[in-house]
Amino acid sequence: MAKRYRKIFGDSALYRKFALTEDEIAELKSSFAARLAVADRTDRKAFNELVAFLDVQLAHIGGGRYTLENSDFMRALTKIESLGRTLVFEPERAEVAQHGQKFTGERIEAWSVPRSTGMLLNLLVARVAPGRIIEIGTSIGYSTIWMAAALCRTGNAGIIDTIDNLPAKVDVAKSFFHASGLDERIVVHQADALTYLRSQSAGSVDFIFLDADKERYGEYLDEIERILTKNGIMVADNVFDFGKNMVSMLDKLKRSTSFLSHLIELDNGLVISKKC
Repeated sequence: MAKRYRKIFGDSALYRKFALTEDEIAELKSSFAARLAVADRTDRKAFNELVAFLDVQLAHIGGGRYTLENSDFMRALTKIESLGRTLVFEPERAEVAQHGQKFTGERIEAWSVPRSTGMLLNLLVARVAPGRIIEIGTSIGYSTIWMAAALCRTGNAGIIDTIDNLPAKVDVAKSFFHASGLDERIVVHQADALTYLRSQSAGSVDFIFLDADKERYGEYLDEIERILTKNGIMVADNVFDFGKNMVSMLDKLKRSTSFLSHLIELDNGLVISKKC
């Protein structure tokens, strides 16, 4: 496995248990490409344009050519980055199974996407200009702030509904949203994600970022397909490092005639899917 896919677990048995192998990653890319080849021409053209845009942006991010203004939202992001993985949450015993632990006794930390993934989300939201975003897995608000900052650049009145089930994380996230000056764009829900998704109307969401308990991604996808608008975008994180927990969702996407998907080889691995 390439080094860039090892950064969370190193060479540990834990990494090997959850991570996709290079062969599995290659098979996933091939299956997505095969699905795209037989897609409707109009859908294929629009999706290829989006993927081409992302390829250009990845070059900008990797080359250090992505510049950011000194602002309240960047100061909030920098503060979250400075916490690293030092902020640990201790849920009550009855809550433990509800918060995405992959094994008994796993620490519940202030998990956040890497900065480069945050930049990509920012660029993608600015490009798509969604009216409504749902984020499944707030943690302490890092990716939320990246996306909310992009909404402000679109000129529309878009909002983000972000969901997490752990009260302590929700409280910390709210404090960072206020500090960022973007809290008017963000609605925080302390809730079970699947229950929340099932309560949403069909075709009511334009963009979804999925970064929560990986083993439930398949269940989430069933509801996401229902509530996304036509041409809506879903981004799912952690394909490389937790891919074996996401097999249900990945298999559904490989077979789906409702989504076109592309694997982005950035950080922990992202799948971007467009609803046809």
